[in-house]
Amino acid sequence: MTAPRAHFVETLAAIEHGIQDLANEVDGRINQALRVLLDRDAALAKQVIESDREINARRVELERTCITMMAEQAPVATDLRLAVSILFTATELERVGDYAVAIARIGANIPGKPRVFMPYVAGVGPYRQKCDEVAAAGYEGFALSKDAVTA
Repeated sequence: MTAPRAHFVETLAAIEHGIQDLANEVDGRINQALRVLLDRDAALAKQVIESDREINARRVELERTCITMMAEQAPVATDLRLAVSILFTATELERVGDYAVAIARIGANIPGKPRVFMPYVAGVGPYRQKCDEVAAAGYEGFALSKDAVTA
């Protein structure tokens, strides 16, 4: 394998790991936000809200790395599809992180924010369980490696 190709493979692997790490981080934030919703935990709500900048920064860094790699290496076919998929996925994960913040704001009695009526939160438990199952299975609906794509 040539040096430029080896660098490309290493960069792509790092981007793949980065998107998986971001997915796990966002999943954790959703878990925390749901705890806020169920327990009305203002301290945890503040933590979720403040962590949003970190998720946003990680998305930007992933996108920057991915775009730089695409500009320098000009991937084609499967590699290009994977890179573009990662770009779109990073944006969507960041959006889910924003939803975690919104849930945390609704769920906690944050000073200055009035409590609001929440008519139904009973479906949160089964939904969270399904999300945990998907994460534990490695997000198999989204193949992150070329081996999985070509299989």
